[in-house]
Amino acid sequence: MNFLLLLSVLCSTSIDDYIILEGDTLLISVYGSVSFSYQQPVTSNGEIFIQYVSRATSQKPFEEAPLIAWEMLDVINIAGMSVKDGTRIVEERFKKYFKDIKVNLSVISFSVKVYMSGAVGNAGVYPFLPGRTIREYIESAGGLLFSADPSLMRVTKHDSIIEATPESIAEENWSIYIPYSYVYIRGMVVEPGVKSFNPNLIGLDYIGLTGGPTERANMKRAYILTKNGEKLPITDCPPRYSTVVVPEIGLKWWQDYAAITTAITTIIITWLTITK
Repeated sequence: MNFLLLLSVLCSTSIDDYIILEGDTLLISVYGSVSFSYQQPVTSNGEIFIQYVSRATSQKPFEEAPLIAWEMLDVINIAGMSVKDGTRIVEERFKKYFKDIKVNLSVISFSVKVYMSGAVGNAGVYPFLPGRTIREYIESAGGLLFSADPSLMRVTKHDSIIEATPESIAEENWSIYIPYSYVYIRGMVVEPGVKSFNPNLIGLDYIGLTGGPTERANMKRAYILTKNGEKLPITDCPPRYSTVVVPEIGLKWWQDYAAITTAITTIIITWLTITK
């Protein structure tokens, strides 16, 4: 997930309310009388290290000086705190060592996630936020696509299927898959096949998506067949999983006559050729 998408997800719940967990990676930025920043993973004990990061003086203009030293100053147990409370505690601890400074604390990597896939606007990996429902994760992932079929939603965790509804509270490391739905187009069209369901399209639109009817298409008899066997006009909007059917045009009486005449003529010519 890119940074802007991640930021929008967190802001929709308030980034300050995110609860820091073991395994998260934090970016700690100190600015004021001293300025530096460093990344700090939260240890399995829920701790982070308060450090001073110094730099050498660059010998070349416009070249950033390399990091040369980390000085361990303190240790804080931060797991279980919100980002807001954690920022305040870390800033208070840094102020024991430096005057006139401010601290910014950001979570740049999450140890626990929720995975969104299928027919949503932005499928990907999302941070686990306690108390969030599946519906809220769907909204964070850009909402449902037209072709989405939420009635067939599948939720798993480590290959185990979980019974859940959109209102269920999501848990750690859930994978939420929203299936796509389709409309089938068969018969006398250029490219018969399957197209994504769109509630705004009528049967004629789906025929257009397949390249249009062929010369043998009988558009007057085209129809929509629902999955329940109901027959609808081609000008209706096909329901999910229905089939748009374009029959082949039948021979007219004069075409039948021409075909018979051609056959008889071929037989006569063949007989005359043989008897010469």
